Amino acid sequence: MKRFCKLLLATAAVLLLTAVVSVCAAALSGDVNADGAVNLQDVLMLRKYMADLPVSPDLAAADMNGDGAVNTKDLLLLRKAVAATEPTKPAEPSVLATGKIMKITTDFTETFSGNVTGDYSSPANAYLPAGTLDVLKKEVTDPKTGYTYYLLGCGRRVYTEDAEVYETSGKLTENKLYATASAAGGYTTVSLNSAWHVPFQLQLTPQTYPYVNQMGDFGPKYDVTSFTAAAVEMTFSYTTYASGMPDVSESPLFSAATWRKNNDNTYTLRLTLRKTGAFYGYHVEWKDNQLVFSFKHKTDISKNTASKPLSGMTIVVDAGHGGEWSGTYGVTPGLYEKTLTLQIAKKLQSKLQSLGATVVMSRTADVKVELHDVATMTRKAKPDLFISIHMDGVDFESANGPTCFYYNEYSAALARSIISNVDATYQKHKETTYRGAKWNPYYVTRVSDCPAVLLECGFMTNAADEKLLKTDSFQTELAAAIASGITAFQKSLP
Repeated sequence: MKRFCKLLLATAAVLLLTAVVSVCAAALSGDVNADGAVNLQDVLMLRKYMADLPVSPDLAAADMNGDGAVNTKDLLLLRKAVAATEPTKPAEPSVLATGKIMKITTDFTETFSGNVTGDYSSPANAYLPAGTLDVLKKEVTDPKTGYTYYLLGCGRRVYTEDAEVYETSGKLTENKLYATASAAGGYTTVSLNSAWHVPFQLQLTPQTYPYVNQMGDFGPKYDVTSFTAAAVEMTFSYTTYASGMPDVSESPLFSAATWRKNNDNTYTLRLTLRKTGAFYGYHVEWKDNQLVFSFKHKTDISKNTASKPLSGMTIVVDAGHGGEWSGTYGVTPGLYEKTLTLQIAKKLQSKLQSLGATVVMSRTADVKVELHDVATMTRKAKPDLFISIHMDGVDFESANGPTCFYYNEYSAALARSIISNVDATYQKHKETTYRGAKWNPYYVTRVSDCPAVLLECGFMTNAADEKLLKTDSFQTELAAAIASGITAFQKSLP
C-alpha cells in the first residue's frame, strides 16, 4: 500500500511537473493559458502559478529574463509583452471651437473684415466656396446700409443670406491637411485632403495699397500702382498638422512650396512665384473632403502671327445691362445704355475674333442676364480675361471721358492698358478728361479666375461723348482700341 501510494505520488508529481513545464514554456512567449493570445488573462495565470506552485529554478522555459529564477521580474516582462500587443487607441482630436456651426451655402461667397462693420469689399479677403464650415461668433449689422452679417470664428464676415445653420450646438475639432500638386491643362492644381471643410484665407504677398487709408464711395481704396506679389499664401484655420509638400517642379507659375506652422492653430502654405507679378487668377472649390485650388497659367502668344496675335486666348465680353435693366440714359430720347453696350460688345467680339481669340458673350440680344449668371458663365468658360462694357452717367453734363475699373490686383495692368488705348482714340475726336484706371468693387470684376475689368466707355449725360458713342464708326474705333489694349497687356505679361 505504501508502495502504491509512493507510486501514485510520483505519478502526480510527474503530471504536476509536466503542467508547470507546459505553463512556463507558454510563459516564455507570453501565452500562459495557451488561448492563442497574449493578454491580461496570461498575467493573472502567471501570478497564480508563482504564488501557489513551487516552481523549480531549473525550469528555464519560464525564466523569461534568463536570470535563473521565475519571479516578479518575469511577470513584469510578460506585462510589457501584453501592453505591446494591445492596439493603441487613437487620441481624440482636440476641440478648438464650440457653438452654433454655420455652413456657407452660396458659391464664391464674398468675405469682409471682421474688425469693422462696414460693407467694404477688399481684394485682400478671399471668397469662401460653398460647403465651408465655421463657428458663429455673433451677428452684426452695418448701421449705414442695414446689411446683416455673420461674424465667423476665422475672423471674417459673410452676408447672412450666404450661410445657414449647420449645427445648433456643435464643435470644431483640430484639422489635419495633406497636400499634393500637379500641372496640366493650363492650370497648376493644388489639392488638400482635409478632415473637414475648414475656412481659409488666400493672399498675394507682398502687395501694398497706397491709398487704402483714404475713403472712397465704396470704403477704403484698394488702387494699386503696381502688382508686386512674389508669392501666394493660403492660411487654413483650425489646423494643427499639415503634411505633403506639393511638388511644383513642373509648374510654370511656382518655383517652391513650403508649409509654415503659426501660433493660432493655423497652417500656411506658401507658393513662391517664379516671377514677381506672374499671377493670372485662381479658382477654388470643395470636392468631397478635398479642397482644390486651380491656378491659371498664362496663355503664351509670343509665337503667334502678327495677323492673329490673340490665337489660343479665350475672352469673355459682357454687354452690360439688358432687358428690363436699361441702364443710364442721356440727351437722346429713348436711347439707353443697354443698347450702346450691346452694339459695342458685338463690334468688340468681331474684332477679337479677327485677331484669333475665342469670344464668349454674356448676351447677344436685349435680354436681362443676372450678375451671378455672368460670373458663373465666366468661371465655366475658363477665360484668359473678362471685360464688361458699360456707359457712364451723372446728374451734371460736364463729366466726360472713359474710365476702366478693376478689383483684383492682377487686373490693374489690364485696366491701364485698355484705358490708355481708349483715351487715345477719344483724343482724336475731342478733348477729353483723362479718368484713367481705378479700383472699384463691381460684382462682375470680383471674379478671381482671370484678370477682369469693367469699361465705362464714356458719359451718355455728356452731349459730346454721347454723340460719339452712338456713332457706328466711333464704336468700331472703340472696339479696335480695346482689342489693342488687350493685346498689349497679354504681350507684357511676365
